[in-house]
Amino acid sequence: MNTIRLLRESLPDYLVVLDDDTYFNVDLFQDYIASSDPNEARIYSGCLFEANYTNNMTLEFPYGGFGVVYSKETMKQMNTPIWCKTDHTTSSLRHSSFVRSACHAIEQNQIGERDFFRDGMSIVDLVHAYSAQVKSLCLHSDWLIGYVAKNYLDLSLPDGKESNATTFHPIKTWPLQCGNYTQAEPCSATESMFCHRQTPQDMEAMTKENQLLHPENYKYAKSQKNDAYSNIDRIISATVQNH
Repeated sequence: MNTIRLLRESLPDYLVVLDDDTYFNVDLFQDYIASSDPNEARIYSGCLFEANYTNNMTLEFPYGGFGVVYSKETMKQMNTPIWCKTDHTTSSLRHSSFVRSACHAIEQNQIGERDFFRDGMSIVDLVHAYSAQVKSLCLHSDWLIGYVAKNYLDLSLPDGKESNATTFHPIKTWPLQCGNYTQAEPCSATESMFCHRQTPQDMEAMTKENQLLHPENYKYAKSQKNDAYSNIDRIISATVQNH
């Protein structure tokens, strides 16, 4: 069984990566992607830094704490073996253009990754080898995600109607719509898909509020005596007073 077939059978439709102090509203996200196909290569960013060529910022990248979501097709590309020096038939013709783009990016060697590449590596393998072995890693993980997305992946690009994004599909953009210590509106349990820098009390309060709207999605919705929810009313009251 080839690599792509194995991936097709084992990967989820979407992989959500976020910080442990980030609240994620699954219901809003499901509504947001309802008309999307996970077999299209997309990366969603909960909060996106757009490129600003006036300020010489030529790379757009996610504000990682707010969450990054990879579609199944994106994960397949990131785990596909890349053969550049060896005459090796790629495991899927569908990914041949991606492999050519990846080999071109490796040859360009913009951040010195070529020294760590070996034929047959995937992007995941290469990023791991690079970040673990490079002498001076002067890249925030968010920047590295942006670099890989722009230079290596064959992505389904945003339409540009709601933002200036050219690589990622932004849920919101920094600084007016999202970000810490910015002009963005405060997080809402029922209206915000991703809320970063939340305390445990914030998390519980927002979970309770969302549970009231979607009780069918909560395993313990009918068990209000459960320890996890025993102090919710007090937390909500304290949170409202603090705000």
